[in-house]
Amino acid sequence: MDTLYPDYNRLQDYYPLTQDQIANFGDRGVEITSEHYNIEYYQGLADRFVKIAEDNGIGEHFNELMFIMIVFNDRLVEFIDGMWENYNDELKSKELAAFLLAYKTALPNHDFQLTAKPVTGSVTIKSQSMAHWMCSLIYDAIEQRKAPFDVFGYKLNYDIFGEDFKTDKPIDVERLKKAANLKPKNPKTLLKGFYCQFYYHLKPYLIKYTNLTSSTDVFITDAQANFFFNVLELFNYVDRDSITSEPKDYINTMLRNNLK
Repeated sequence: MDTLYPDYNRLQDYYPLTQDQIANFGDRGVEITSEHYNIEYYQGLADRFVKIAEDNGIGEHFNELMFIMIVFNDRLVEFIDGMWENYNDELKSKELAAFLLAYKTALPNHDFQLTAKPVTGSVTIKSQSMAHWMCSLIYDAIEQRKAPFDVFGYKLNYDIFGEDFKTDKPIDVERLKKAANLKPKNPKTLLKGFYCQFYYHLKPYLIKYTNLTSSTDVFITDAQANFFFNVLELFNYVDRDSITSEPKDYINTMLRNNLK
């Protein structure tokens, strides 16, 4: 399955279209595309989602829900990938800043050495003059803004130089100290919050058009929770074998915890 045929009138809350625009679409459908996955990936998801939809009595809404989920997931993946890239770049900046700080603040009487630790054991440059010279090459390259981003990360210049990253100002030791004390936030701690956004994105459609509905005073029904767990599992965001609670309880707890 490489084409979806959603009822665009049911998607007006997500993608408002005029009746003329809807008429222009006609029966052509929407080709499944993604900036992050090959078409076979989403085709596989669509094939598996058919059973999930049918098991929940919402098979007639397959096209609309699949369309909503694919579009949202592509945006979610892009955002999460960006967070991981930012996190890894900050880790590199932190490590490099600590290294440069150690080099720049070393006193002449310090036993300054460089040590590499390959799998076979450590190797040390014990000559202080050699160690200083090797460090100075790295330091000068950073200070001259010549460090390759694919090696040091795209946040390097800002983390090391702050607002002066576009100037030719030298490295400031205080700025190095600040960079060496960066506390990058692991995206893993934020993922469940994003999964909650996924649910709240789907919820209006479920409430308005399907039998997975509920009154406004109900936080989430067991049927909704079980369905959404299946959705997260479909996209490989949860592993049924790795949780100890019932799927509905897992989703309920995740949503409530992210209200705090």
